[in-house]
Amino acid sequence: MATVLKPIITGIVNGTLQISVTSVSAVGVLFDQLLVSSAPTSSGPFTQKTIITLDGSISYIYTDLENTAAVYYRAQYYNSGTFINSTFSELAQETGIFSEYTVPETSATYPPEIALSNSDREIVESIRITLGDLGLIERDFYDSSDSQSVVSCTAHISSDLCTWELVNWKGWPQRVRLNGDEKVSLIDPQVIGYRYLTFSGAACITGTLDVFYNSFRFSDREILLAYDRSINLLVSCGLTEEQVTEEMRIMQAAILLLEGELREAQNSAVMIRDGDTTYDKSRNIMSRTMDLEDLKRKIRDLIECALYQASYNLSPIRVD
Repeated sequence: MATVLKPIITGIVNGTLQISVTSVSAVGVLFDQLLVSSAPTSSGPFTQKTIITLDGSISYIYTDLENTAAVYYRAQYYNSGTFINSTFSELAQETGIFSEYTVPETSATYPPEIALSNSDREIVESIRITLGDLGLIERDFYDSSDSQSVVSCTAHISSDLCTWELVNWKGWPQRVRLNGDEKVSLIDPQVIGYRYLTFSGAACITGTLDVFYNSFRFSDREILLAYDRSINLLVSCGLTEEQVTEEMRIMQAAILLLEGELREAQNSAVMIRDGDTTYDKSRNIMSRTMDLEDLKRKIRDLIECALYQASYNLSPIRVD
């Protein structure tokens, strides 16, 4: 059993590692410690950073004050009495902001919404950086034995107790634990519209539900659709397909996504009151509008430059 149990590094933000434990009861029987190591490269050499005593929790936190973005981390279970080790976790790195690229694909419980090639992944990540939408790791936790949890989570559970609505959507799960059991099937729960997790069976959500998931403004599919459409819009500005650069397409896709986001925001209430609390979305709309205008100015300059070069048959010159 020791060869199949391993911890999961679910996120690293500002040097703080979040390490999750699967099958808490099984781990507790075999191991009493959690070892965390780091290395400057994925192949090592690894140096032990800390020893955490296992106390039956489902997750542990460790902060590395010497952390840098290039450091690789791994973790494993250990028994200080029998000297038995578990297999290592998947490698993970700091990104500053948790995104879908932080966690190795092999450690994700659920596949991405669409399969991305390496080039597609680079495009999606570039557009996310342009939009400031790298994504965050969120956690929804429900405990039926906690009255406060019941009150705060009632609106997120369907009447048949089989569907959970994510608190922060759009979202895609990385790890799901229902009533103490790890959900490792790729089809249970089903993820619907980046918003709902629907479990098979009857009255499923009766004990606890623990969901770690990526939350983002735009899905991979939305980003790639905007990228695909960008070529036609740029050609309509007088450019040939050969004159359209990757940078232009990334900017144009970001513009399309921001325009859609602003239309949706302006069609909804700008000011929301919840009892004595007021949520003012006007600043968010203003910030998005400024981002949009800035991108439009930049892409106009790029298009004008490309048209000017073409009219005089000039070759581009790199300026350092």
